[in-house]
Amino acid sequence: MNKCYESIGWKNGEIGGTALGAINLTKMDAAVNEIDNRVVEMDSTKMNRADFRNGETVEISETNGKVSAEVIKGSVTDEHIEAHYLANIKVEANKAETASVSAKASEEKATSEAQTAKDYNDNTKNLLDQVNKRLNIVDFELDDEGDLIYTDNEAYRFELGDDGVLCYEIIAE
Repeated sequence: MNKCYESIGWKNGEIGGTALGAINLTKMDAAVNEIDNRVVEMDSTKMNRADFRNGETVEISETNGKVSAEVIKGSVTDEHIEAHYLANIKVEANKAETASVSAKASEEKATSEAQTAKDYNDNTKNLLDQVNKRLNIVDFELDDEGDLIYTDNEAYRFELGDDGVLCYEIIAE
């Protein structure tokens, strides 16, 4: 497309100024008309709609005159990702894998420790049951001096020693 207007170079003044006459005005009028024709032509030939095509990684759709693009699941590969982003993704993926392994090990340890705690609890209950059974068959009495004695075919006298150890003796009858 060629230029359609060349500036007249207007100058002010009655003497030596640019003449305001039919020749200059017609030249401007012709240029404005040409510009208007070009605008009309451009408007009539412009594309109202771009032509989009689906690709291997992007799917184009139009709804109510609005165009949208969506990345196709699984279509983005390493070649589509910048190297430093790809490196960061791989580092984070390794961290996630390490964390997953650690979490699995922690879960196994917690399960093992929970079983150990259950075993200790069961053992404690068994020991408590045995103590309670023995307490039910044991007969304690106080003798004339106020000492605690245990009678089970034999009488025992219990005393707490100075070192905090419980001592007993068999009382002969």
